[in-house]
Parts: sequence; C-alpha cells; structure tokens
Amino acid sequence: MVTLCCVTELTRPMLSTPFLQRVVFRNYKSIASCDVSLGALTYLVGVNGSGKSNFLDVLHLVRDALTGSLGNAINERGGINEVRRRSAGPPTHFGIRLEFALRTGQSGWYAFEVAALSNGAFEVRKEECVLSGIGKGPFFRLERGKSVQSSEPTFPAVSSDRLALVNASGLEVFRPVYDGSDLKGFLTSTLSSSGNCRSRMDGCSSQPERRWQA
Repeated sequence: MVTLCCVTELTRPMLSTPFLQRVVFRNYKSIASCDVSLGALTYLVGVNGSGKSNFLDVLHLVRDALTGSLGNAINERGGINEVRRRSAGPPTHFGIRLEFALRTGQSGWYAFEVAALSNGAFEVRKEECVLSGIGKGPFFRLERGKSVQSSEPTFPAVSSDRLALVNASGLEVFRPVYDGSDLKGFLTSTLSSSGNCRSRMDGCSSQPERRWQA
C-alpha cells in the first residue's frame, strides 16, 4: 500500500502554474488501481516494493509520450508487456486519467487506455480530452485512432499507436493542455514541487478493482 500526504489546495481562479489535481490509473505495472487527489505537494510513503516508483512512472510515461512518442515511452520501459500490470493473462490493457486546472482557470481531464496486441504491439483503444465539461468547452473522444466525438468541426488524423493530443495541439483550443507551459511542462517539473502538508490518504492498491472509468 502506498500512503500519500497532500498539502494545501489551490483555490485561486487564476493559477500562476498549472496544477494536477487528481491521478487515476489501473493495471500499470504492479498497481491494479489507483485514485489519488493531489495537493500542491504530495509525499509518497511506503515500504520498498509498495509501488511508489510505479506511481511516479505513470506521470513520467505521460510526459515522455507527449514530448516524444507513446511508442518510445513504452519501449523504454521494456515494451507493453512490462508496462501493463504483470500477469500471465488479462488484463491486457492499462488506463490513465489526469485531472488538472490550467493557468487560465479552466479545469478538465485527459485520459487514455492502451491495449496490448500480439507480438508486443499495442494500440490506444480510447482517448479523450475535456475542458470545462462536455458541452461547455473544447473536447474530443477517440477510439482506436478514430474521432467519435469532438467539439471541433475537423480533427487531425492520428494512428492508433499514438496519442492524439500531440496532433490536437495544432488546434488552438487544445494547445493550452499540451503546451510546454501547461500539462506537459507541469509533468516535467511536478516531482520537484514544494508546499505544506495538509492530509493523508491511501489511494493505490495492488488488488484489482472492478469499477474504474477513464
């Protein structure tokens, strides 16, 4: 079990820096499910082998996939079979969801699910980005590289083994999510944040959880 200690919440309408508010993921390496709300600083406390490094690697994977490519990010970790929760059979996929507040005051989430295929291949089964809520701001949803729903009349083409957010950053409405000064930049510097301790919670488990939504 990983214990996390979170600090004072940021409630200002305009943030000087983007702020990651919640991390949700499942079937990533040794962790079956995790749902953690974050403060300005979060301490990870746990015995060796409890999953601290794997929790942090989720953020590193998203950062690496956005600054480079998802394929390189997965291959650098030994391939899809090393990234998904280790088992002889199912699960064959992992999913990550990040909830954030941007410096503009907008809140939203970015989520994707990656499925393992044969011969070490993989595909992005689902991906979505939502700002200010569906119907209230920009959003997109893709399945296997195909746009199924979007606030924009046109959406850039993307292959099923890549994250669409990289291409979507060419659209002005999604640029703040991807931009180096926002989500991508935050993931680069988040591990060196500082603040005051506020509360403690247990949010990660190596045991499967039946309910989870990307």
